[in-house]
Amino acid sequence: MTIIQNHIKLLLNKYNLTVLYKKFIYSSILNAFSKDLFFWVLLYFMYIIQDNMDKLKNYSIILLFILGINIPIKKYAINIRINLIEEISIANTKYYIDRMINISKTELLNLDLIRYFNSLDTLNDNIENYIMNIKVKNEIPFKLVTLVIIALTISRTKESNSLILIFLFIILYSIIKIYNDKKIVQDVKLHEKCIDYEYHLRNYVVNSKNLLINNNVNKEYLIKNYTSLYNNYRLIGDKNNKYNVHINSLVFIVILMIILIYLKKLNAFNFISYFIILNDINFVINKVNFYYINKFKYDKIEVKIHYLNSFTIEPIPKSNNIINKITITRLSHSNPHLILKEPIYIYKNEHILVDGLSGSGKTSLLYFLKGILKIDNYQIEPNIDIINSQTYLTLPNHKSIYDGMLYNIISNYEMNPDIDLIMYSLKLANIDTILNENKLITINKLSAGEFSRLLIARLVYIIKRNPLYTILLFDEIDENLNEDLALKLCRKIKEIFNDKIILYISHNVIVKNEFTKKITVNNGIISI
Repeated sequence: MTIIQNHIKLLLNKYNLTVLYKKFIYSSILNAFSKDLFFWVLLYFMYIIQDNMDKLKNYSIILLFILGINIPIKKYAINIRINLIEEISIANTKYYIDRMINISKTELLNLDLIRYFNSLDTLNDNIENYIMNIKVKNEIPFKLVTLVIIALTISRTKESNSLILIFLFIILYSIIKIYNDKKIVQDVKLHEKCIDYEYHLRNYVVNSKNLLINNNVNKEYLIKNYTSLYNNYRLIGDKNNKYNVHINSLVFIVILMIILIYLKKLNAFNFISYFIILNDINFVINKVNFYYINKFKYDKIEVKIHYLNSFTIEPIPKSNNIINKITITRLSHSNPHLILKEPIYIYKNEHILVDGLSGSGKTSLLYFLKGILKIDNYQIEPNIDIINSQTYLTLPNHKSIYDGMLYNIISNYEMNPDIDLIMYSLKLANIDTILNENKLITINKLSAGEFSRLLIARLVYIIKRNPLYTILLFDEIDENLNEDLALKLCRKIKEIFNDKIILYISHNVIVKNEFTKKITVNNGIISI
């Protein structure tokens, strides 16, 4: 099975969509059969009608009946297909959000979430192409049967052997398939180049704002790469146009050959039959083209699946047992350098300052407790994964707030936010009264201090809404605040979270004096 087939099978089984998928398969087959059944019966009636003109009315009723039942069958098949595409897209989103939540914290720290969700959106968009190709594969065989029936019917009305029609079509179909298979290999190579250009350009633009602002050398680089990207897309488009011209010319030649073969023996029945043949051959060719155009996109689908599946998954064990004590008796790590000088005991309700110079290893200690940093050698109780599951960590200098409505920013876009808690969080964070209403917030218009207080308001709301967070790791949450405000917020946080373990990193001297217990990190050496 291909990467796509395996992934779709996984989604069908994991989210109980197998029954819906089978309905789609059966309904698409039934729809294709009912559409061509009309032509099969029509051809049969055309063959026998000359000797049975008195049954013309009966034949018309039968044909109308077949045409009538095809309408609800088609509608049902379309509804099932749309429903399946929607359900698989939803299942795919659930699956990759679950994976994102359980991605190794080490990888998650550096994960480009914009790329992750863009890849997920692209994958969801292209799932429809895969499902449509299954429908096409179910339709083509019935059209082939129609062509065979036409050829056999004509052969019974003429002395000549019109099986040559089938022979010509087989040749035509084989040429189209071989041409398509060769073309798709070339297109995939071009598309792989496009993916590389898009990836490098995106990373360059996102990560190189400083360069873009400060020098003009980047202009040549960007223009060159964008030009190369669109030249590749243009090549793919030109190849598709040439292909369509070649195939259409080939179809015309085949149809012309059919007409020339039977031109001298042409009658009304064959006249109609030839145009049905023309319609069916065009239908099959268009469907084959459609199939290969979608199949070309399989490469993009597989690239996205490969990327989204590339991260290490580490499910976090859930524990409802509140941690009352953390004991670290051994800890040593080479890069960054960390070593525990003496055992550390952290008890429930303790608020501890993690102190030391910048770069000494304070944040690394917090990363260890949250499972981001995998320590070479350690001994801790309870299990580090249990600690991780009950820990809330703030990342220093992390710009995790974007423009939006104030209540949505604070509640992290909850469907049913607690408005009273939002107001409480805003008040505690000492947000200016001008922001104490649900209005659009443009982050770039906020001062650094307002931005920091907005972050504090949100973390208060989130922690209050999630009581299982019993260990709070605050890394420089008072950044950009003046001494008085930093002290005021520190006291409020210690008060409202007095029942939780808090490890607090701050470079504010006055704030440091609020803590009676300290863990000191000096050049990687951890002591109490």
